[in-house]
Amino acid sequence: MDNKKFEEGIDFFAQLFGSFLELRKMGYTQEEINWAYNTMSGNFVPNFNIKNLSNLIESRKEN
Repeated sequence: MDNKKFEEGIDFFAQLFGSFLELRKMGYTQEEINWAYNTMSGNFVPNFNIKNLSNLIESRKEN
């Protein structure tokens, strides 16, 4: 594995873990966060930022 791929993997993991912690602080349950991650992972280019994930969870709650 080259260094660039490794760094991209570390960056992705850090973004994922950071967003998980922020969503927990916002009061979302583990089940809601898992659902949002799984839904977002189905996208061609997943984007695990807080705004996208929290909007996704809120839209699910409304339905």
